[in-house]
Amino acid sequence: MKALNWVARSVLAAALLASPFAWASSVESGTASAPTGNSAAAPAASSPGQPTTITFLDSNPPSGQPAKGLHYAAFPGNLQEIITEGVGQIKRLSRVQGAPVQFSDVEVQPPFADYDVYNFRKFLTSGNLEAEASLSEYEIYLKTTGGKNGVVYARMDPASGVPVLRGARLDPATDLADAIHRASLLAPVQAGSYEARLLLLHWMTNAIGSDAVLWLKSAPGGTDLIYIFPGAHGNYELVNGLKAGSLYPFPDFLAALQSKYLPILA
Repeated sequence: MKALNWVARSVLAAALLASPFAWASSVESGTASAPTGNSAAAPAASSPGQPTTITFLDSNPPSGQPAKGLHYAAFPGNLQEIITEGVGQIKRLSRVQGAPVQFSDVEVQPPFADYDVYNFRKFLTSGNLEAEASLSEYEIYLKTTGGKNGVVYARMDPASGVPVLRGARLDPATDLADAIHRASLLAPVQAGSYEARLLLLHWMTNAIGSDAVLWLKSAPGGTDLIYIFPGAHGNYELVNGLKAGSLYPFPDFLAALQSKYLPILA
C-alpha cells in the first residue's frame, strides 16, 4: 500500500473491530477453521508463538436466509494460513519494538476488500465502475484477549490469482472509526443487500491525491451506493452536490464528479 493511501485505508479499523455484521463463528481449541462463505482450510496445530484459539466471524447469513444490509465478500484463498502468518508477524514485530505481545485467543473479522481506480479519466468517461475498479487487497481485522487489535493485509497475487500475505500491524489507526457503522444504520442500506467495499479513486495520476469512499455494491437488480466518510480527504467537498458523511446512489455520485472534472480533463 502506498503511503498516500495509509490513512484512507486505516479508517476502517475500529468500525470493523466492532462490526455488527457477523452472523456466526467457528471455534476449535488448538486449531483454526474457516467459516461458511470462506474457503475452508486444513486445521493447524497450535505451537509456541501462535494463538491457541482462532475464531473466524462470518458476515454471510445462514444458508437460505436473505442477506440484508451490509455484508462482505467471501475470501478467495486460505484465510487460516494468512491469519496464522500475520499473527506471527505481529508478534515478531512487537518483540523487535521492545513490547512483546502475548495472546492466546484471536477473533478474526470478515475480510474487507479494497478496490482501486487508477485511470480516473477513463472511469469518468465510461461511468463503468465495475470495469475500472481493480481488487487490490484484503484487510482482515483482529481482536485479541490481551486488549490489542491488529490488521493483516493480503494483497492479490497476479500470478496465482489468490491473496498472499503483504504485512500486518498492531493497533491500527482508528480515524473515522464509526463511519461504516453509521452507514449500516441508514434506512436505504438496511432495506437492501450490499457488499461493503473500500474504493480509492486515484485522481489525475495522483496529482491531487486519492480519496477513499465506501462502495456499497448492490445485489443484482439494485443500485450501488456510495458513502463519503465524514472528515475524510477533502476533495469531495470541492464537488458541488457532494458532502462528507452522506450517502448517494452511484449515478448521482458519478454525475457530480463528471460535472466537476470532465471539463478539466478534456
